[in-house]
Amino acid sequence: MRITYFGHAFFLLEGENGPAIAIDPFDASIGYSVPSVTADLVLASHEHFDHANVGAVQGKPRAIVGAAGVGRHELGGAAITGVAARHYGDPALAARGDNTVYLIELDGLRVCHTGDLGHALDDPALAQLGRVDILMVPVGGFFTLDVERVDDVVNRVAPKVVIPMHYRTPAVTSDVVFRIATKDAYLRGKKNVREQPSTIAVRPEDLPAQREIWVMAYVE
Repeated sequence: MRITYFGHAFFLLEGENGPAIAIDPFDASIGYSVPSVTADLVLASHEHFDHANVGAVQGKPRAIVGAAGVGRHELGGAAITGVAARHYGDPALAARGDNTVYLIELDGLRVCHTGDLGHALDDPALAQLGRVDILMVPVGGFFTLDVERVDDVVNRVAPKVVIPMHYRTPAVTSDVVFRIATKDAYLRGKKNVREQPSTIAVRPEDLPAQREIWVMAYVE
């Protein structure tokens, strides 16, 4: 499987023999350049502007957005499980709405993209996810989990690889998105951190025996 990171929460997963799956595509307002991406499927964890720019993805893909993603889906050798979650932890912030966590099974790997997760995952959600090899989790806080609670999610999901996402970088120019933090607070004191390019190829046998954090460069 090839994984490409475009910044924020936008990834492209490409199976060796297909399909190509885009996840949480952003629009240009946050500062990153909107890439030219062709996919067979687009997953959006929720309908906010920085996660659901479905129209930017070329190739006439099938689109699954927000609550419609909850449940089981299949496409060209990939299986997707959508787990219902929330964009908030504090009930006072319920206006942020719901969020769908996606588990993608492709090429013998199980990749979980948590979207804008705002709370710890409970036992039923963890049971729906099952084994997770690679976990993509927001670490910038403010709109998502506080950085102190990210480790709780990671430890309960127990992936082999953690890929931080949804944090501020020099590309971010949006006043709204600028409220999120950089990745520094999350990474402080962490061990087994590996810098990665914006595109990596991963096979099941490439997964580390001990959990690693893979910090992917974003496409510029």
